[in-house]
Amino acid sequence: MKNFKILFLLAVFSVFAISCENDDDTISESGYTITADRESVLEGDGTVNFTITAPVADVLEQITFEITGTAGLVDFGVGDPNSVTLPAGASEATISFFINEDDMVEGDETFTVTLKSRENVALSPENQVSATVTIIDNDTFPFANGLLISNEGPFQGGFGTVSFASADLQTIENDIYQDVNNDNLGNIVQSIGFNGDQAYVIANNANRITVVNRFSFQETGRIEAGLNNPRYLTSIGGVGYVTNWGDPSVATDDFIAIIDLNTNTVTTTIPVGEGPELIVYNGTSLYVAHKGGFGVNNIVSVIDPMTNGVISEITVGDVPNGLQLVGDDLWVLSGGSPAFTGNETAGSLARVNTVTNTVEMQMDFQTTQHPNYLNTDGDNLIYFLDGTVFSQNTVNPSTPPSPLFTSSFFYNMNVIGDKLYGCNAGDFASNGTVEVYDLATGNLDATLEVGIIPGNVYLNE
Repeated sequence: MKNFKILFLLAVFSVFAISCENDDDTISESGYTITADRESVLEGDGTVNFTITAPVADVLEQITFEITGTAGLVDFGVGDPNSVTLPAGASEATISFFINEDDMVEGDETFTVTLKSRENVALSPENQVSATVTIIDNDTFPFANGLLISNEGPFQGGFGTVSFASADLQTIENDIYQDVNNDNLGNIVQSIGFNGDQAYVIANNANRITVVNRFSFQETGRIEAGLNNPRYLTSIGGVGYVTNWGDPSVATDDFIAIIDLNTNTVTTTIPVGEGPELIVYNGTSLYVAHKGGFGVNNIVSVIDPMTNGVISEITVGDVPNGLQLVGDDLWVLSGGSPAFTGNETAGSLARVNTVTNTVEMQMDFQTTQHPNYLNTDGDNLIYFLDGTVFSQNTVNPSTPPSPLFTSSFFYNMNVIGDKLYGCNAGDFASNGTVEVYDLATGNLDATLEVGIIPGNVYLNE
């Protein structure tokens, strides 16, 4: 394990006594065995013994072995940990490993002991025998099976935070990164992306992505070079794609940062249009909505991850603020240009065919209507408009949207399962709340007090 100390107690020195007249580079004799006295051991639960036997016993020899696996080898006992010299006259040896206790949450890990050579001559591959033991982690993941809430934090000074809510919504813990790591995430926490058991907490003003285990929130790395006002991340295998605004008032410096998630380094960038925000992947292409930074944009970029090039720009409504994939369709919600720009335009909902990357249908709202926060619930699109949550069927999109329930204000909202989580930023200076609604009835089930300016809610399981 990464910080496990596995102390090698070479407690019992017995012999491999094997007569050998072979001067070749490998020894081809068979008959070696290695066995462990148990297949698994609880962390901190004492000693595991590996017994090695040889076919005959009559000479002094040195046995070497190799330790591999996901468990980390930090501290050893006495002597060379990879070999043992055994007295003549015996054909059996026992090597003992003491498994230390720690308080880190790492999951179950393994270590394997493989017999490699004797008297500095390698055993032939077919005669190299091994045994594997699983170390069972006895530390629990404190933030599994619940919700993560990203909180932007104060706009001026301070830093963003992440909150955790248990699945039953009975337990709320704020500032979990600070509590675990005794550090802060930077200003402002824009979003969280995921890849396997790793979470990538994006702070746009700090130009920093903090990498943590999503279930323990222990930091595992940082990405601080090659970013400029990062916004959102999606991943394909071990590669991350992060939208970057650059300077929000400059239209020519926006890009997608491509990150090797194994090394946490930006390997290259893709120049794109102004104000890239949400990014989704449909198994073939990446789709990026461009709101326009401090201005107004009206495109969705299509990126081929095989070539890392923009292959198309799809014109949609002004200020596209929502992307959702439903089958072969990409639904794009656009808020429209707001009134304060002096050129107010209507919001719209467009259906993009992802095979042809063309808009097949677009429905416009009224000029003064600016919808936001697009989600899905099965075949239905869920969005927020003028204090009301609406549902729009995607199978029969010509049917009018259905109002589900009203709410005074959302800064964002997320649909997870049968619940709708509305982020309420309040006065933008003190702790906000997440309002939990039953999506079917519109009933308010719970109100969670979280950090300053809650922005997104994520399922964490």
